[in-house]
Amino acid sequence: MRKHVIAGMFLGLVFVLTAAITIRFGLGTGATQASVSEAYPLPVKLGGGLTLASCLTTGTVHSVSVNPAEDFALEHVRVSHTTAASTGTLTVTLDANDGAGYDVVLASNDMASDLDYLYQPTRPIYCESGDKIVVAWSPSTATTMGLTVVWGAR
Repeated sequence: MRKHVIAGMFLGLVFVLTAAITIRFGLGTGATQASVSEAYPLPVKLGGGLTLASCLTTGTVHSVSVNPAEDFALEHVRVSHTTAASTGTLTVTLDANDGAGYDVVLASNDMASDLDYLYQPTRPIYCESGDKIVVAWSPSTATTMGLTVVWGAR
């Protein structure tokens, strides 16, 4: 009996978390924008000082900002999507806390023939508290994009 109660509580928690993520990131049809912050959803601590945040967006406009609440070092950005025929250039940008004059496009990739993209700098990119990593893409057809950003403590 206790196993069934624990299993039921676990499934309830999974449902609540799934509903919360769906509401936060607007999974569904149409254009969406998502923002991942240190507060919500809770990033996953990987060990070794690394942290991971991930989300899904669906539509023809994808713009996701990852804003750790501390100085950080960008390790990598992974993107996957579901529609091979989608075109458009995906960009990974450092949105600097010091203002637009300090923003830098770290990487760009034409997604026409790629379902997956990995941006991994040769060395971690050091960022200060308040800096954001922005991943943006406007595909030609609606698609679901999965995004994972990994950063380390500085």
